[in-house]
Amino acid sequence: IYYAVARDTTTQCTSRVRTAVRLVINTALRVNATASETEICEGQSTDLSATVSGGTPPFTYNWNQNLGSGQNKTVRPTQTTTYIVTVSDGAGCTGMDTITIRVNPRPEVSINADQDTICAGELLTLTASATG
Repeated sequence: IYYAVARDTTTQCTSRVRTAVRLVINTALRVNATASETEICEGQSTDLSATVSGGTPPFTYNWNQNLGSGQNKTVRPTQTTTYIVTVSDGAGCTGMDTITIRVNPRPEVSINADQDTICAGELLTLTASATG
């Protein structure tokens, strides 16, 4: 229990009444965002998850990027994206964490033949190249 006393900073006079103040100090809420894969290829997905330590249950999880609420999410970003999860606990405390998913482009491959048609037993030269 804490007590509040008013003091006039000019005259240094204090109030006659001490008012008792009871403070509840909640444990710190720590949030950790993780992913099954933090680097993926275009078209792939990864699973996001948020875990909490401390705080007061129940917990509410909210993700940015229009993912909505929930502790776990599956995402399929088309470009490198940072996700933010904000968690609120039963005492009204909040915490947040971020995780970035890097999206790599798929390589493009082309194959060319030196001839379109050959007979059985003849040789053909194939040339391949890749970009990305």
